[in-house]
Amino acid sequence: MSDWDIQITFEKKNAESMSPQKRRLMLKRISGEQKSAYLTLEIYPEYRPRHPKRYLGTWQFSIDDLQDESEVFLTVGPDGAGIELGGAALSPTTVLDGELRENGLYRIHVVLAEKDSYRQIAKTEFLELISFSGAELDPLEYWPGICQRRPLKIHPAYLSLKNIAEMLNLFVTTNNINNLSRVLDVGCAHKPYYPFFAPTGCNYLGTDIHDGQFVDAVWQPGGRMPFEDESFNVALSTQVLEHVPDPEHVIAEIHRVLKPGGRLFLSAPFAWEQHDYPNDYWRFSEDGLRKLLADFGDCRITPNGNSRQCITELKNLHTHRLMEPGPLRDTVIRLRNWWGEKISSRSKDFAMPSNYVVTATKT
Repeated sequence: MSDWDIQITFEKKNAESMSPQKRRLMLKRISGEQKSAYLTLEIYPEYRPRHPKRYLGTWQFSIDDLQDESEVFLTVGPDGAGIELGGAALSPTTVLDGELRENGLYRIHVVLAEKDSYRQIAKTEFLELISFSGAELDPLEYWPGICQRRPLKIHPAYLSLKNIAEMLNLFVTTNNINNLSRVLDVGCAHKPYYPFFAPTGCNYLGTDIHDGQFVDAVWQPGGRMPFEDESFNVALSTQVLEHVPDPEHVIAEIHRVLKPGGRLFLSAPFAWEQHDYPNDYWRFSEDGLRKLLADFGDCRITPNGNSRQCITELKNLHTHRLMEPGPLRDTVIRLRNWWGEKISSRSKDFAMPSNYVVTATKT
């Protein structure tokens, strides 16, 4: 048995990396004597209404002479996916579906598996902005996380996500963020809200527990963020705080790296189902958030919706888990969200919001 690691090299991270070009993959042997393997590319679209299905195709390549370090170049285009190994182009041994004809953002999973047993020995993923029409695509229009910025009504958390996006957009437009500002996204993943900040010309950096295509600095909560004291004008963290073992330390680090007068935008769940990726430790009340943010001034805590909205979303999450994916499940959730929008505006009961949105200032 062998264990391998797949490393992807991006010439530039973020928007500049999302363009059709060769990707450099480095396959590194960690242990074992594996000499042959299947390299499989599974391609999915970033979730958008115009895509009729999630899965777009699989391309499998046979590699018979793996070295301790094998450099592979990957290309994706109108004719599908291809790889180059040792300067030679390899043709896929198996192609399933393989209809890549829509301009847009694609999620590409790279899987390395043993030939004999098909045991997966390494896997990674990245996002690629691809133009099949020859037109230049706007990275901001296709930036990952569209379902967080402009959620569809078939999303179980449509009501909460819509509110967070609207409040964050208002925060950006009312806080004098400009090309001299430094913004830190804590728990950034794919930086889904970067397009809200992009028009300001700010220097937008992100940190997360794992390195990735959009991560500027890896940081494990419990340690010190790799940034100087008082070096950022703005910090944001959306639906992240519940996943860290020590939220007090995270807030203290955010406070440390913010300049005096620096602004914080934070959202955290109050009533939500358990979600395990990567860990799910906490839920936060208004009093709990106020205690966490005691060192900040001008702390404004806003319920994201009311109790009716929360009940609607909890029902949606239950439906999403129990029903098979398909038109029926989508219709049930869409109708519930449509009705939830109409009735939630009439309720003044904020005792059980889905989550809270916080803005605060470092004094």
